Amino acid sequence: MELTNSTLAELARNLSASWKQGMQWTPPVDLADILFWDVPGAGASNMYFWAQNAAGFREWVGDRVFNDVLLNKYQVDHRTFEKTDRLPRNAIKDDTFGAFGDTVRMSGLSWQEMKYQLVIEILTGNPKCFDGKAIFATDHKYGKNTVGNLVTTALTAGVFNTAYTASGAWKFGDGTQIRPRWTHLIHGAALRSTVAGLIDSQYTDAQFSANPNYKKVIPVEVGELAGDYANYWFLVDRSKPIKAICRQIREEASPFMDARVEQVERTGYFDVLSTGRAAAAPTMPHLIYAGLVAA
Repeated sequence: MELTNSTLAELARNLSASWKQGMQWTPPVDLADILFWDVPGAGASNMYFWAQNAAGFREWVGDRVFNDVLLNKYQVDHRTFEKTDRLPRNAIKDDTFGAFGDTVRMSGLSWQEMKYQLVIEILTGNPKCFDGKAIFATDHKYGKNTVGNLVTTALTAGVFNTAYTASGAWKFGDGTQIRPRWTHLIHGAALRSTVAGLIDSQYTDAQFSANPNYKKVIPVEVGELAGDYANYWFLVDRSKPIKAICRQIREEASPFMDARVEQVERTGYFDVLSTGRAAAAPTMPHLIYAGLVAA
């Protein structure tokens, strides 16, 4: 192929199409409706405000009770990600660049994967949430009340029952019960048999004793919960408009290609530069309960 601005522009168009094909990748498990929701990114960071008291209404007796949401500011900074692919000049001259389209296609796919991993990192990394504590902790303070959404013991029927029922005592800062509704149990492949016996079996033993946890929640297997995280499990409340994790996208990654002959001749390469900005953060501890069990 001759190195002209028009031929390089055509190469750029073909590679842009390959990128878009890669961007069509979707996660093997759709956690968007279960675990997180997307919000637009604004500026260098997003600022969130949380009220620790009950979200519900109260009977209007006497003066109004003002819920100062500014008491809990929570800033989430956007992170910047890049991926740069290089095609040697001579590969263009010798028409041996066919496989480069696959490379760019995988780069588009990797951006989608990276956004998914931002959510998984919350589960495995246990970062801080709005109150300055790790999202999974035993002592989140809601006013004078305590919310403990963490155990470090292996998943069994007894542990599941304790976790499922312990939240019944949780209260907002004003003393109103939180009443989370656990809808899903997220786990990895290593716990598949355990979860099947715990949730999918109608009976607990050969004597056909009824299983009180039968279909109590919906099991969701996530492949990324493996290795050091193989024994991690999470109860999730997806019944609320707010999910346990917030993902914010400031700038979707897209390829930039300098298709000038001068640039290729100067550097010896045709470069595909991609940059994106995004972040994820936990929201409220009472929306998720974790078993962080060492493998």
